[in-house]
Amino acid sequence: MKRSCAAFPRTSARKAVSRLNKATHDLPAQQLKDLARLHTAGRMQELLALADQLTETHPRSETVWTFLGAAAEQLGRLDLAATAFTRAADLQPNKASVHANLGALAERSGAYSDAIAHYSRAIGLAPRQPEYLLFRGATRLADGDAANAVTDLQASLAIAPDNAKTLRYLGQALYCLGRFDDAGQTLEQVVKLNGRDVTARVQLAEAYIELGNHTKALTHLEAALACNPDDTKALMSMGTLCLIKGQASQAMPHYTRAVQNAPTDPQIWNNLSSAQFATGAFEQAEISARKALALNPEHARAHHNLANVQQQTGQLDLAVRSYQKAVELAPTLDLARVQMLYFKARICDWSAYSEFAQVSETLGLSGEITPPFPLLNFEDAPDRQQRRSQRYAAQWRMARHRFDTPQHGGRLRIGYFSSDLYDHATLTLLNGVLEHHDKTRFDIAVYGLNAPRPSAQFERMKAAVDRFVDLHSATDDEIVQRARADNLDIAIDLKGYTHDARPGPFFAGLAPVQINYLGYPGTLGSESYDYIVADDMVLPAQQRAHYSESILYLPHSYQPNDDNRRIADIPVERSEFGLPEKAVVLCCFNNSYKITPVEFDIWMRVLRHNDRTVLWLLGDNTWAQSNLRREAEKRGVDASRLVFAKRVPLDQHLARHRLADLFLDTFNVNAHTTASDALYAGLPVITRPGAQFAARVGASLCRAVGLTETITTDESHYEEVIKELAQDTERRQALRARLADALPSARLFDTATYTQHLEAGYCAAWKNRCQDRPPADIRVPG
Repeated sequence: MKRSCAAFPRTSARKAVSRLNKATHDLPAQQLKDLARLHTAGRMQELLALADQLTETHPRSETVWTFLGAAAEQLGRLDLAATAFTRAADLQPNKASVHANLGALAERSGAYSDAIAHYSRAIGLAPRQPEYLLFRGATRLADGDAANAVTDLQASLAIAPDNAKTLRYLGQALYCLGRFDDAGQTLEQVVKLNGRDVTARVQLAEAYIELGNHTKALTHLEAALACNPDDTKALMSMGTLCLIKGQASQAMPHYTRAVQNAPTDPQIWNNLSSAQFATGAFEQAEISARKALALNPEHARAHHNLANVQQQTGQLDLAVRSYQKAVELAPTLDLARVQMLYFKARICDWSAYSEFAQVSETLGLSGEITPPFPLLNFEDAPDRQQRRSQRYAAQWRMARHRFDTPQHGGRLRIGYFSSDLYDHATLTLLNGVLEHHDKTRFDIAVYGLNAPRPSAQFERMKAAVDRFVDLHSATDDEIVQRARADNLDIAIDLKGYTHDARPGPFFAGLAPVQINYLGYPGTLGSESYDYIVADDMVLPAQQRAHYSESILYLPHSYQPNDDNRRIADIPVERSEFGLPEKAVVLCCFNNSYKITPVEFDIWMRVLRHNDRTVLWLLGDNTWAQSNLRREAEKRGVDASRLVFAKRVPLDQHLARHRLADLFLDTFNVNAHTTASDALYAGLPVITRPGAQFAARVGASLCRAVGLTETITTDESHYEEVIKELAQDTERRQALRARLADALPSARLFDTATYTQHLEAGYCAAWKNRCQDRPPADIRVPG
């Protein structure tokens, strides 16, 4: 939902012009009085008739032509109005008001350049007339020239300092320039002059929303709606504020009322669609988006909203088309562009990579703010990933709460926050740690930000912790209030900027120490997060500058693992999964968006080099499967040599790793949980570390099980190792045997020791805070 910088509706210039015209004396007094009386009474048809008649008897009267133009304009006869005002200007070229009339008429027609020229002529003739400066400033604002609008409006105020209308326009111009503090101060003056100015209160609320001051925004919107409960802009802004605060259900009645007031406004339908989408009412969200498009087929954000519904409901091909349409209609709509690229990657439509290359130096770095996560797989560039995160974080403008210096000496209160509390990789990895936490030293709470989904992992998590707190229906403010009421010492964000994340409460401040951990493989770009949990493989010294947090280095791997994961004790046969019995099976169970043309080119060269090989991939979606088969054929590989695996329960998934010979990692975003799954099941992983965190996870995991020979140095080495191992059965078997021997003592799967290291890191961070020292890098000894 983009807030508008369109100009405020304003009264016509006619009032000012008619006041000046009363001083003219080119008509007999009675006729002038009759014209003025009809104009004041709003009897425009009669005024038109009388003025038209008087043009016959007084053709050189500027006053008559001016009144004729005013009546014609009010009656919508704009051609006649233009003729009349032009004639008046010809008769009195040195009279400022006639040029202001022409300016107002041009402005009404959308001819802003002509309007500005006419107002400039009026200002040249009457430089001390503040209304003309106001009119030109307002027109410049409507024309998108907010900077020069500010100059005009400030000049007008220098002559007439307490003009509420001028102050209101100045406030909006400052808002459009992103000067939200100045806009707020200016609009506060308007509200003091006229507390019932609904338009000013709405714009003031918008400024406070941008400043992150939701309390003041709410106060002004409530006041605006108290003055006029049906004000559409106030209702829209109130709905937007609710959405920003995570109150999607509270936004609904405001948007519903707004759409009842203005059912032909596509923007309201689109905002209603956003609220419905946020509440999970996808069918209704699609209906509202389509209503917006029926009213305006070129409404780019409605196409964007429709795409959001389509991807959420699994219609990925349609979603890509709708995102594409949004971008075609509004090339600056970067959020739609980012999502289009991401979902193209999801379906392995690799045109996304050439399209990204054209915008890589600007996308997410300037223009519209976009989430950084969808672009991680498009480039291995930790510097740009940091800058994207920093820009994304900047939209939460509130200052983090300053907690008092901690004093207590009891158990350290740890709060984990996540919206992935179901059979998801987060709990698969973390449940062992939760069970091993030393409850004599740590009070452990988990805060659920998603609607509870009953599952074995979820129940196991609840049994392992001191408290599970369901906050899925809570607003951001309520999450903050609950965390502070629980007196957390350390708050841990397990989501970062991934899907369904709720970072807002962390920016407000949940605890004296806040940590970015596990969910987001990179920096969050904000000092609101004190630490990121890492190791010296995923975050080497040469990349340290690209992380905004202090680093909590663990000694082996940053990634937790559960050493009690069950591998199904069932017989598995290659034939069950469509795999040739005697083939060399190269597998990659990563999500499809991680597979880029770079890795795929290498894999296809391996398959061409060794005709006994097949590639076993996760069947993420039907479009990806079709596209990957087509890409294989284009590279001279029979599509039948690509085999796709269905999703199965985790224990069965681990068991089927026995059927593969090697796991092939992806580059820009490595296998994370899928790599530790493979290693846990005894399947060697071939990886090539890059520069960014997400591109170095595979190396961290392989090192933590002692499998350093499968960590390659570059793409050619990666290809060479795969080819050699695929060709040499004995080497593959020996590699697998070494991994099997290493697993019982591997640091990666020693959950108890890992938990002790993590706890040591927490304690060091807490000690630092208790001593009033700023966050600093921590290295936990091994």
